[in-house]
Amino acid sequence: MKLTFIELPLFTSLVTQITDDQHYRQLQNDLLKNPEKGDLIPRLHGLRKVRMALEGRGRSGGARVIYLNLPQQRVVIFFYIYTKAKSENLTPDQERRLRTAVETIKREFRHENQSH
Repeated sequence: MKLTFIELPLFTSLVTQITDDQHYRQLQNDLLKNPEKGDLIPRLHGLRKVRMALEGRGRSGGARVIYLNLPQQRVVIFFYIYTKAKSENLTPDQERRLRTAVETIKREFRHENQSH
């Protein structure tokens, strides 16, 4: 399957601090095979959370990646990444901000599809 991966600026700045290219590439390959691999996060309009292995920690103790799969557009958008050691779950404020971002992005993609 062919997908386009898009990184939001916050994700880009965090991913380079948290992991290396090899582990990030493995996550992308996993999502190419199954873009719905991650668990749906309740109330976040389609955002998914997937585990990503980190050097010396494996997947369960590694990072969590928050992303949105837009199957009609064949796009995966990376929103946020954090380590399990730093936080087990998203805070209510993070959830609110992510919800707003998802709504905006989905609206833009709908508008773009209607223009073509």
